[in-house]
Amino acid sequence: MQSNYTPLHAVQPDDVLSELRKHMLVDGFEYVLDLNNSQGARLLDARNGNRYLDFFTCFASTPVGMNHPAMTEPGFLDYIASIAVNKPYNSDIYTEAMATFVKSFFTIVVAPEFRYCFFV
Repeated sequence: MQSNYTPLHAVQPDDVLSELRKHMLVDGFEYVLDLNNSQGARLLDARNGNRYLDFFTCFASTPVGMNHPAMTEPGFLDYIASIAVNKPYNSDIYTEAMATFVKSFFTIVVAPEFRYCFFV
């Protein structure tokens, strides 16, 4: 999903690595991930359009790939943005979103013999 929003200090794809090197160690992959146009397991370099097959999955944090249709659906994006913008990441504060996530997680992912979890 493309956005019309432009950050105040926007950095263009060709300048990403040099800008990052000014402030941090940049010893990772020599491409700039295009977050909008990468699809599934095909990663697109925002600088030159080269495509790469993703065997990395960001240490398994993107197991469904980039821009999965269910996760780019406008209703889902509105829902997740309302949670992310407030970041209620405190294990002692509870929300409907947290309960919905935990219910889904235990329904879909967790084996029946496990009853509890601790999220940090």
